[in-house]
Amino acid sequence: MSNSSLISSSVLTDNYGYRNGWEIDTLTIHYMCWYTDGETCAESFVPASRQASATYCIGKYGDIVLNVPEEYRPWTTGSTANDRRAVTIECANYMEDADGHVYGQLPDATWDALVRLCADVCERNGKTRLVYRGSANYDGLADTDMLLTKHRWFQATDCPGPWLDLQFNRLADEVNERLGATEPEELHGWVTNIDECRDASDYAYCTCAVYSCGYSQEDRKDISIERLKNGTAETDCSAGVSWWLYKGGLLDENPWFYTAIEIDYLTEHGFALLKATEVTPKRNDVLWRIGHTALYIGDGMQAEALWSENRSIDGEPGDQTGGETLVREYPAGGWTYILRPPAREKEEDTEDEMVCVFRPNNDESQPLCYYDGVIVHPLESQAKYDAVNEMYQKLHGGKNIPTISIGEKTAPYGTEFIQVTQTKW
Repeated sequence: MSNSSLISSSVLTDNYGYRNGWEIDTLTIHYMCWYTDGETCAESFVPASRQASATYCIGKYGDIVLNVPEEYRPWTTGSTANDRRAVTIECANYMEDADGHVYGQLPDATWDALVRLCADVCERNGKTRLVYRGSANYDGLADTDMLLTKHRWFQATDCPGPWLDLQFNRLADEVNERLGATEPEELHGWVTNIDECRDASDYAYCTCAVYSCGYSQEDRKDISIERLKNGTAETDCSAGVSWWLYKGGLLDENPWFYTAIEIDYLTEHGFALLKATEVTPKRNDVLWRIGHTALYIGDGMQAEALWSENRSIDGEPGDQTGGETLVREYPAGGWTYILRPPAREKEEDTEDEMVCVFRPNNDESQPLCYYDGVIVHPLESQAKYDAVNEMYQKLHGGKNIPTISIGEKTAPYGTEFIQVTQTKW
């Protein structure tokens, strides 16, 4: 196990343990709560009385100092389970609001060094992608993935501080760009351009717009496009599912149900109740177990609201952690039932889904529409068509959405398309 060649010096401490056979698959980023150089930070970990250390310390000038060789377990987060698999990095930060900087912000030189060091650690440990999931969740990670974790997930601490705490998605993106990761795991938000979300029923941008919210049981109904755009929207697991089913056209009204009555409500409105262990989920399926619910959004992924920044039922408006709401791989959560919308009640074991682009009733004066098997979405512009088609290509091996003429009935379920244009357009 090697150390980074990017270091400017070494200030070693005896405050360390052993990895006991664990390989490095985690990066934990900290802030020093100190505006100083790397050697000064590392020296503070030398006394045995300190009972703390870090793998690397990055100073305010971008200087990188080795404090604990990577072959050993640093004493950084208070969690042996995390530290034995992690490289931990302490970063200098500004200490007050001044000159356009905010408390806790990393100097540019420190940030640049952090990105380079994270990429270097990944490369030397055989990792091709840095993943931030908003939690210490290793389920489904590839052997070539490195997970980002936060100190405050393991101890009652402010670390990584108010500024750095919000930069973990950015850090993963910049590190992955250096690594040449062409398909970074897209777990939080799912909506890549919320400013484009002009209408809550626009499938291209809003399938999971709700999952850019913060978590709150007290303010669970505070969802709107405006609040999504300004980052103050709030929801909880069941309100998020209820909101999306309504906005997606799968319910005629929003019942704002809770998980305790969700099954009764949805089955009364035509949803099929299926055992999760007996069926393969399909896009738009609702996932349910006692006390929790989520949406299956396709491509092996589920979207859900988990908890506030305090890991409790309420907190500040918006998502402070990048993980109050998130998207992750199915079947995280140990689901008991799948509730399938009426339009998907029948099982189709083929790849042929009821999807196409068409003009209602072959009327050239009407805009093109996209039918996803459940809802019709007008595509008033080329940009909207391109966005939906790009999404379809990702899910279908680069194929374009089939374009059909309703009258010719050349695509699967042609008669059902005709019925849709009559009842939903």
